[in-house]
Amino acid sequence: MLHKQLSLASTLLALGGSRISVVSAAPVEFDPDAPRFSCEDASSSPASPLRLIGVDTSLSATTILLDPIGNVGAPSADGDVESGVTDTTAKGRMCVLSRWTAPLWEKTDGEGFYYPLGRSVAGVPGESSSGGLDGDWNRPPGQASWQLSYTCGEAAFNGTNFVEGEYLCEVTLPMTSKPDIKDPSIIYAIAVPYYLTYYERTLSLRNELSRFLHLTTFGPKVAELDAL
Repeated sequence: MLHKQLSLASTLLALGGSRISVVSAAPVEFDPDAPRFSCEDASSSPASPLRLIGVDTSLSATTILLDPIGNVGAPSADGDVESGVTDTTAKGRMCVLSRWTAPLWEKTDGEGFYYPLGRSVAGVPGESSSGGLDGDWNRPPGQASWQLSYTCGEAAFNGTNFVEGEYLCEVTLPMTSKPDIKDPSIIYAIAVPYYLTYYERTLSLRNELSRFLHLTTFGPKVAELDAL
């Protein structure tokens, strides 16, 4: 087949097919050779996208494994940072999977945008009708929800990047290349980069008090906040 490189971001994202998210109660037979990624690697720089090296959907669909948000970015549960005990129930933390809507070299030129493909949010369970676990990967609203299916559960066996019993989520990213309309034997190879981005929402004590006064009074005053 003849492979060509398209240069326009507008040629992307015309993928169809309705999918659902699945949370499995039974052990899951994950792809044993799929690459595994976690927002742990991106948490040191919140809101800074971390590129997923080696993920290529230019000529075929690609399956990847994702860790749920878990204790990534979670504060210490007992106030002792050195203890290593974290509060995994702490909310305000989120990991987002996205892709750029143009090839990487066009991203450098300022073309395209981040297109969300999924998210793992502390305190938000999976969307399975049987009930997912806290932080399971979910589909975002919009077109991406038609294209993807997240399966979360415990691994049924050992794999290259996981061991039996580990809790993971799996998703297959659809091929981003497209055939020529007039000649389907010609495939336009569209290689786009994928990213994980960690976000956290934190409020200072002063801001928390200000929010409380907004809800319970006619609004906070600087003197009142200083007094508290």
